[in-house]
Amino acid sequence: MSEYFSTWRLNAFACVLGGVLILAGIGFCVRQILNTDGWPLGSDIAVYLHAASAVGNDQSPYSQAPGLDPYPYPPLFAEFINLITKVLGTGKGMLVWALSGLALLVASVAIMARAFSPKLPIGVVLLLGGIFTISHIARNETFHGQVKFGFLGGSRRGSLAARSQHRRRVSLVFCYRY
Repeated sequence: MSEYFSTWRLNAFACVLGGVLILAGIGFCVRQILNTDGWPLGSDIAVYLHAASAVGNDQSPYSQAPGLDPYPYPPLFAEFINLITKVLGTGKGMLVWALSGLALLVASVAIMARAFSPKLPIGVVLLLGGIFTISHIARNETFHGQVKFGFLGGSRRGSLAARSQHRRRVSLVFCYRY
C-alpha cells in the first residue's frame, strides 16, 4: 500500500510541477510578445498575415509582399489564419495562433509518450510538456508563430494510424501535413 501511495504522490507532484511549468511557458511567451514593439512585424507571422489577407481577397497566398519572405506553407494554414483573424481580430487572432503552437507541442509530447509502449504516466507527460514549453526553442517558435509543432503532432498521429493500418486516416493526416 505504501509503495502505491508513494508512486501516486510522485505522479501527482509531477502533474503539478508540469502544469506550473506549462503555465510559466505560456506566461513567458505572452510577455515576450507583449513587450516587443510592433509585433508581429519582423516575425514570420507578418508573412502569414499577408497570405491570410490574400486568401480573404480571393488571391493567391503565395503572392509575395515587398520586404517579406515568401509564404512556405499549404494554403490551408492561410485559411485558418484568415478565419481566426476575422473572428477575433488581427491582434488577438495572432496571439491565439502563436499560443496554439504551445498547445500542439504539449499534445505532440502526450502522443509520443502515451501512444507507444511503454506508456509513460500522465505526470511524466505533463512534466516533459512543461520542460519543452519553457525551453528557448518553444518560446522562439511561438513568438514567430511557426507551425512546426503542428507538423510534429500530425506526423506522430500519422505514425499511429499507419501502425494500426488505417490507410484513410494515414492519407488524411499526411495530406494535411504536406
